[in-house]
Amino acid sequence: MSQSTAQLRPYQVDGVRFLTEHRRRAAFLADDPGLGKSAQFLTYVASHKQTRTNAPVRVLVLAPAIGRVSWRIEGAKWLPAGWRVEVIGKSTITRLSEPRVLYVASYDSTVVTEGVGAWIMAQQWTFLGLDEAHYLKSPEAKRTRFVYGARCGGFEDRASLVGRVTHAVVAMSGTPTPNHAGEIWTHLSALVPERLPGALRSRVAFENAYCKVRETIYGRQITGSRNQDDLREKCRGFLLRRMKRDVLRELPSVQVVDHPVELTADEETRAAVFGPMLPGDVVLPEDEDQLIELLRANATNAAAARRAFGVLKAKPAARWVRDRLENGVHKIIVFAHHRDVLDILERELVEFTPVRVDGSVTAGEREMAVEAFQSSDNVRVFLGQIQAAGTAITLTAAHEVVMVEADWTPANNDQAISRAHRMGQKNGVLATFLFLPDTLDQRVMRAFRRKAAETAKLYD
Repeated sequence: MSQSTAQLRPYQVDGVRFLTEHRRRAAFLADDPGLGKSAQFLTYVASHKQTRTNAPVRVLVLAPAIGRVSWRIEGAKWLPAGWRVEVIGKSTITRLSEPRVLYVASYDSTVVTEGVGAWIMAQQWTFLGLDEAHYLKSPEAKRTRFVYGARCGGFEDRASLVGRVTHAVVAMSGTPTPNHAGEIWTHLSALVPERLPGALRSRVAFENAYCKVRETIYGRQITGSRNQDDLREKCRGFLLRRMKRDVLRELPSVQVVDHPVELTADEETRAAVFGPMLPGDVVLPEDEDQLIELLRANATNAAAARRAFGVLKAKPAARWVRDRLENGVHKIIVFAHHRDVLDILERELVEFTPVRVDGSVTAGEREMAVEAFQSSDNVRVFLGQIQAAGTAITLTAAHEVVMVEADWTPANNDQAISRAHRMGQKNGVLATFLFLPDTLDQRVMRAFRRKAAETAKLYD
């Protein structure tokens, strides 16, 4: 069915205009999660002269695996009549050749699934959309090298995917720099290298200019961001950022709070044992940046103890959620990091008919879980693994989000909360981060919340 910009919200019309003006070769839509970046990209594609005249147009979108279903839905909604959406997989690539199709592939399939990457690189693409483009923040990652080239050479590198694009590349992410400002370098270097004069073409020089860098016994560590005003100017005209509070004023606010969980005497004893989180001979520094460096340097031990914290926190968290559900809250979204933590939550909250999305579910199962939570009064709890359910889905049937295990990348937590705080939400959203009091769990949460505030300065 055909759609027009009249059906877009005013800020989305402005977004399409931003993409269209000056025949922009590359742009970054960095609107808050939930503001409809896919609608803007697809309307932009539909407004292209070749699209309107039925000339050959080839459109590819790369997305996280969990986002492919959403693009099928959005493509049917926003593309003109006569278009269809095809998800690329090993079993389909041999019959994909015609234009006027929105092709969708996952980032990982381009480097893992046999034949997919080769087929994509054999085509000339009119448009390339990079959904959740922060997946390309690391220049060493195989998917980044596939899209942007071995040295993030971008359009100048014919061996890169963007080197196969004839008209425009649009990167999209509500969290372009999940951890620090240096993570925007891959996009600037590949898509608008003219904005990085001289030494700034070097990743190390860029990080030195816009990040807090510390040389430690564990190696080079980035502990935060700096000079954000200057970097924001370099991104002006390339990166477009709108905030929910500015363009969706009718959208109720989101309130984020930290809340300790109540432990039984036995749980308090176990929390004291796991409290250090690292071997007893490791002294924990008071400085938060040094603390994070220490945890990363002891990644194996920290990960094991972090999991132990999550398992310990699961039952008291379930008691907290049950109390909310028994005292007036109709539905709750619960996020965790580990599957065994989700196992405990699922058992403890079984009377509320929970649905669950983790890394093991198929796209079809994920779609059914979301639909059940959104439409059934009996399904009162959504259990999500942050990496598997923190993007690309809408869960506006609930207006309370509980983070049992916060992600150590602050932007991933923001993305997860935005499953409820997005268009269609009619109530103020309450996001509660649960922590074990008087343990390192509490200190780590405080440190990463500070990092999130620093990164936000890039977007004013």
